[in-house]
Amino acid sequence: MSDLLDRKLWVIQQKKHWGEILVGWETKNKYAIHAEDGRELGYIVEEGSGVLQFLKRLILRGHRPFTALVLDLEKKPILKIRRPWFWFFSSTYVDDGNATALGAVHRRFRLLSRRYDIKNESGGLLGHVHAGFFRIWKFDLLDASEKAMGTITKKWGGILKEAFTDADRFAVVLDGNAPQESRGKAVILGAAIALDFDYFEDNQSQIGILGSD
Repeated sequence: MSDLLDRKLWVIQQKKHWGEILVGWETKNKYAIHAEDGRELGYIVEEGSGVLQFLKRLILRGHRPFTALVLDLEKKPILKIRRPWFWFFSSTYVDDGNATALGAVHRRFRLLSRRYDIKNESGGLLGHVHAGFFRIWKFDLLDASEKAMGTITKKWGGILKEAFTDADRFAVVLDGNAPQESRGKAVILGAAIALDFDYFEDNQSQIGILGSD
């Protein structure tokens, strides 16, 4: 599918100076995906801009719909991540660059924790995202049998954190129990973006991956 997905760690961070990178893309927010050593692997761009998008953000706030594209270094779309408007619990859908469904991420009801189900394209359970109620910055990735398969961490400070100039970043780290194929990894990457929209964009507009103006 893409070399971008052929790895077990991604760091996502707002890109401050884009120059000619995305000429021709009319977007609201633009972000870079890095390897741990700081190399750029691709980009995330949220589609849509203008008055309508502003009104959606103002009125619907954290419940607003969004569509984000994941692009490789050649600006070719490799993933489309869609979250429709929702009332209580969000559902986020991940397609490939040809609009073929890869899976979905569904938020579930929990009183004292935060929980998502990660599904494949057929609706089968790939795993979960889980965090305790007071665990703000770190989410555990669990496989279908509840075994650890990685983490999603806000404000990540990896071993080469000096490679990243901005304070805010979001890292997805997979271990040996995580899916090995690109399709499963794509849905996990979509889960990270869903988390950032659901929990960080509305409360802190300057720290969400896709929530900064």
